Amino acid sequence: PGRKVFLAEMVVFCRKIKCEMIESSKKIRLVPSNYQDVLASHKNKKTRLQSLLMLDCGLRVTEVVKLQAKHFDFYRREVAVESLKKREEGVFRNIPMTDRVFEALADWMEKMTDRRNPETYLFPAGKGSFKSHMDRKQVWRRVKKWTDGVASPHDLRHTFATRIVSEGNDIRVAQKLLGHASQATTEIYLHVP
Repeated sequence: PGRKVFLAEMVVFCRKIKCEMIESSKKIRLVPSNYQDVLASHKNKKTRLQSLLMLDCGLRVTEVVKLQAKHFDFYRREVAVESLKKREEGVFRNIPMTDRVFEALADWMEKMTDRRNPETYLFPAGKGSFKSHMDRKQVWRRVKKWTDGVASPHDLRHTFATRIVSEGNDIRVAQKLLGHASQATTEIYLHVP
């Protein structure tokens, strides 16, 4: 009987912890403008482009690291992002590139050795990696480092969504750009004063 009581108490404790974690994860954190400036003007071309793709295009960190040269339409100034949240493969959303993203992309692609191959990953994995593209955790660590631990890649996405709506766009515009199926999900992202 003592063991069953202990296990029951542990289940209650774990549920309480899980609920607290879910509530705390729903707190919206926007990236302060001084850190946005640090990331947007970073001297490291890779860090700058990765940050801007999340901050100005609203991409998820995993979407950023999986980008290939073929996903960019330079004439239309758009990036085609394969949605991670869709059940079917091959579902893309087209996102316009800001001038900052376009310039950062041009700067970064100058450094790429295999930029003419459409299958080339924008951020290839390092030597000895079993992946063909950079790991998302590396990007996460970079953002944390350059914002003194204040912001995460997901905070950049929240900042993007809030900016889109604050500029007078309908919430459905933000929903489409973020790749959300539900408007309710997009509302979680917003912090509009």
